[in-house]
Amino acid sequence: DKMVNASSFGWNAEDSTEALQAAFDSGARKVVIDRQAGDWITRPLFITNSNIEVVLADGVKLKAKRGEYHKRTDCLIRITGKASNIVLRGEGNAVLAMNKADYLDPKNNYAFSEWRHAVSILSAQNVTVKDLTILSSGGDGIYVNGPKGVLLENLVLRDHNRQGMSPISVTDMTVRRCSFNDTYGAPPQCGIDMEPNKEYNKFVNVVYEDCEFNGNNAHGIDLYFGHFTARTQPVSITFRHCKALGNGSSGLSFMTGNPVYIEKRGQVKGSVRFED
Repeated sequence: DKMVNASSFGWNAEDSTEALQAAFDSGARKVVIDRQAGDWITRPLFITNSNIEVVLADGVKLKAKRGEYHKRTDCLIRITGKASNIVLRGEGNAVLAMNKADYLDPKNNYAFSEWRHAVSILSAQNVTVKDLTILSSGGDGIYVNGPKGVLLENLVLRDHNRQGMSPISVTDMTVRRCSFNDTYGAPPQCGIDMEPNKEYNKFVNVVYEDCEFNGNNAHGIDLYFGHFTARTQPVSITFRHCKALGNGSSGLSFMTGNPVYIEKRGQVKGSVRFED
């Protein structure tokens, strides 16, 4: 049940990856990334333990190390494995940041990628991410594929390359008081893009409340169900008291299926509600 400060594993102004990863892997129930003389600079990090709370203290910036993240799927923080009961949150003003401009600059020799996400949530259970500002990833601010039980609350997602968030498949996700703004870089460039990869992916009991999707290069909200068919579990998505303003293409784009797949297998059923 113990709490540890990440700095007890070391802090280095240029690269604190090993200290941070050691803290995550220590078995502590609570890991506080405590304030130091400068930012916490890191290569990719992985949260694979269950029953862990990672807290960025007020004033902490966890920043992707420049010159790293050359693999096309390198993410700042990946939550993965069979892990459950994970919290990643900030206190006061806490920031996760990557270096989007570096990844897009031809001088830096980065392979083209839309998958250098800030936070990637894969196949875990009961994951909460809240009270953070998440900036300038080389992919999505948050990528969601396969988890059950996700709470995203009080997040500012800004200046991401592909999407503020890409849900691919998720069951029981609530997104509350989050902003998905100023996405620009690699298409589709939306605030959120709910886009399944396969017909067995699913969007079940997904709720957005009091969210904003503003100033994105294409759509604020993109619901792109090209791979869904009548074989897919019926969708259930609600947007409640949300706003989409100043987006380049539209506030909302909704594509309910690919005509070729619909003809062969029928159209996905379910409901998508827009309230207030």
